[in-house]
Amino acid sequence: MLYFNAFLTGALTGQYNLTGVPVRAALINEAVDTPVASDATMADINVSAVLGDVSLQNVTLVNGVLDANDITFVDVGTGSQTANGVLLYSQTGAPTNTHRLIAYFQVGDVTGLPAANLNVSDVSVVWHPTGILRLAGVS
Repeated sequence: MLYFNAFLTGALTGQYNLTGVPVRAALINEAVDTPVASDATMADINVSAVLGDVSLQNVTLVNGVLDANDITFVDVGTGSQTANGVLLYSQTGAPTNTHRLIAYFQVGDVTGLPAANLNVSDVSVVWHPTGILRLAGVS
């Protein structure tokens, strides 16, 4: 899992309130764009890399652990696209390019990836049983 530098800085300085804004997940095709730690907002992500987008439901933040229900991206992709990652971000309002990036999960970080040869398929992602990410004790 990759934490974005701007998120870590914001979390440590009190600029992020993940309980006060919607948290969303975007399904990413790394053949188009692979997020890197220096990315900060959705403006840094090639819009063509986003294969699907969902809002996390039942988001909790308890003892520094962010968790939510597992997610399903519905009717994803056309042709032979592959979903290699899930991008977590906070929806800060309009415009979309201001949404703040939180973390990026790749193959092995969550169950359900990679999802290959997508052609209007559903992609289900199962978060780790102990939570999506830990904000306390990040090293």
